[in-house]
Amino acid sequence: MTSLAMIFGMVPLALSRGEGSEIWNALGITIIGGLIVGGFVTLILVPLLYSLVHRRKAARG
Repeated sequence: MTSLAMIFGMVPLALSRGEGSEIWNALGITIIGGLIVGGFVTLILVPLLYSLVHRRKAARG
């Protein structure tokens, strides 16, 4: 929920126009991308890897 609020908060920064916006756009896009990737890793990838390791360990004995 917090990450989603942060992503939506960064949208104006990523889409801004005007003087010096090249730097701010890149910063906003980078932050949004990092939050999306971090959320994916935390919510999907880590539990998936844990499950795979646990199953493999249980199969061995």
